[in-house]
Amino acid sequence: MNILHTSRRQRGASAWTLVGSLLIAAGIAGLGVALIKPGSRTPSIAKVPAVAPAAPAAPVAPVATGSAAAAPMTADTKPAVPSAASTASTKTDPPGTGPHPNWHGTWRGAGPDAKMVITATRVGECKWINATEPRFDSDCESGYAKSSVSLADISRRFEESVALFQRDPSDFSITDPAQSRRLIGRIKPGNYRVVWMDGGSDCGRQQLIIDDDLILGVVDCKYQHQISLFSRVR
Repeated sequence: MNILHTSRRQRGASAWTLVGSLLIAAGIAGLGVALIKPGSRTPSIAKVPAVAPAAPAAPVAPVATGSAAAAPMTADTKPAVPSAASTASTKTDPPGTGPHPNWHGTWRGAGPDAKMVITATRVGECKWINATEPRFDSDCESGYAKSSVSLADISRRFEESVALFQRDPSDFSITDPAQSRRLIGRIKPGNYRVVWMDGGSDCGRQQLIIDDDLILGVVDCKYQHQISLFSRVR
C-alpha cells in the first residue's frame, strides 16, 4: 500500500517537473522570438545613425601683411601727373612749326614802347626758323634753344653778374638788381623751354621763357646782363 502511494507521488512530481521544464523552455523561446525581426533569423541590433562627414571648408585667401599689393595695371591706368612746375612752353612741337600757340599774342613790357608780337612765323621783329642757332639769313632770327633752363639758374647767373658789376662797373652794365630780382620772382620755379632772338650783334641775343601770361626776357653777354618782363595783352 505504501509502495503504491509513493510511486504515484513520484509520477506526479515527475509530471510537474516536466511541465515546469516546458514552461521555462517556452519562455526562453518567446524571448528569442521577440529579439528576432520578422522575416529574419538575425537578432535585431540597434544601429547608431552614421554621421555624414563634414564638408571641407572653403579655401581662405591668404591675408597680405604689410602694405597692400599693387592693383594690376589696366588700359585705363595712367602715369602720375607731372609737377606743376613744368609749363606748356616745354611741349614738343611738330617739325616746321613756329613757337607753341601759348606764345602767340601781343606782349607789353615796362616801357611805353616795349611791345612784342609773337605769331607762328615771327617773334617780335625776328623771323622764326627751325634751328637752335641763327643762320643770319635776315636781320633778326628766332627759334627754340637747344637746352632748357631753370629759374634757379637764371637767378644764380644774375647774382654772379651783380657781384661782377660791384667789382668793376667800368665795362659792364646790369639792370637794377632789386627790380630785376622782383621780376624773376614773379615766375614760378621750374624748368622752361627757351626761345631765342638774335639780331646779329655782340649782345643782340635775348632768351625768353614763358609762364602763363608772363614772358621773362634775359640778355646775358660779355658787356651786360639785363632782365625784362612782358605781360600778355588781353
